[in-house]
Amino acid sequence: MEFLVTHAALSIAVVALVTSFAITLIYKYTMDQNKAKNIRLELEELKKKAVDAQKENNQKDSKKYQDRMMEISHDQMRMSMKPMMVTFVIVIPVFVWLLPLLYAVPSVTLTEGSGTLVYQGVDIPVTLTTNSDPVLTIGAVPVNGETYGKEVKFPNTVVVNEGGYMFQPVLYNKETSRLEAKRIVVTLPVPLPFFGSELGWIGWYVFCSLPLGILTRKLMGVV
Repeated sequence: MEFLVTHAALSIAVVALVTSFAITLIYKYTMDQNKAKNIRLELEELKKKAVDAQKENNQKDSKKYQDRMMEISHDQMRMSMKPMMVTFVIVIPVFVWLLPLLYAVPSVTLTEGSGTLVYQGVDIPVTLTTNSDPVLTIGAVPVNGETYGKEVKFPNTVVVNEGGYMFQPVLYNKETSRLEAKRIVVTLPVPLPFFGSELGWIGWYVFCSLPLGILTRKLMGVV
């Protein structure tokens, strides 16, 4: 368990590989692959014909092809329902139980503006001044915050390295006096849209799962 926590990037990548492989197996053996491939080829052909008909201003043929595409798409959706439901049995426990258990969001309730952030045996002192220009000090690193009503947010990308773990303060709730942070699992050389360059466990899992899912499907010949 300790290895999984301390080597988070590698562990999550392995989990992503295992789940991608398992999901690919499910689709391979619960869905008719020949029928799925024929549907995909027919859809590609119909799409080409519909585009050509539109270019020729042939509305009748264009509508005929589009109606057929809609019909086939419904068949494709019905085929994918069974493997999709089985897939949920694997994915939901990973997202709801396993990964949150290992990489839960660190949080601390502050008393009179101070407290201790505890994560996997590492104690990090935290202080917060909530004046017009709030400043959070986590470890020895000051982080400027911005007040939005009853919340203080920390929009600047500041990563605090304490005890071998990297954290990023996210939100402080004035009503509950609770500060939430995010553990940074991986820092990418180039920021990603919506995710940025500092990824928590969710971002890193998604980042790994997408190419691994495509790779395993291609290797196993799954549509």
